[in-house]
Amino acid sequence: MFNREQIEAYRSIKAPDALRDRVLSSRKPRRLRLMPLAAALAACLILALSLGTLSGDSSVLINGQVPDGSPVACSLSPAAENRAAPIYSFEVELTDDGSAEVSVSSGWVSAEGIPAAKSLTLRTPAVLCWETECDDATPDCTMEIRDADGTTAVTLTYKNAEITANKRRINQ
Repeated sequence: MFNREQIEAYRSIKAPDALRDRVLSSRKPRRLRLMPLAAALAACLILALSLGTLSGDSSVLINGQVPDGSPVACSLSPAAENRAAPIYSFEVELTDDGSAEVSVSSGWVSAEGIPAAKSLTLRTPAVLCWETECDDATPDCTMEIRDADGTTAVTLTYKNAEITANKRRINQ
């Protein structure tokens, strides 16, 4: 097909050295763009920290559920048998470390080794039992948890024979 001379002639074809130098000099050196990456990581970190702060202490659980406005499963207290209005019992779990003062607007709260009262001072983490009447006469019951970071209010709302729980940060 091709003889040796043709192959050698083809292989010897090349661009002039001046053109090669001009092409290589116009090429910009590649730089690793760390500033946009660093800015994106910083923004993600700030967002994550602010979400943790805005949500208050997310370590409050009502009967194993996060109080976010959804219905809460509850049980009737044994003390409810002799009363006209039902008394509901809620397990409140506090998982943050430190001390906290807990008070309720309706009913009473107790912890293991601590008798039932309207307010308690305790070291957390702790599991509390909150017993309260929830009916049309008392549609909202509130528990306030005051700790070193501020006050968190947990509100139980009775509506249409359903109890929902909400949590909000009062101050920080």
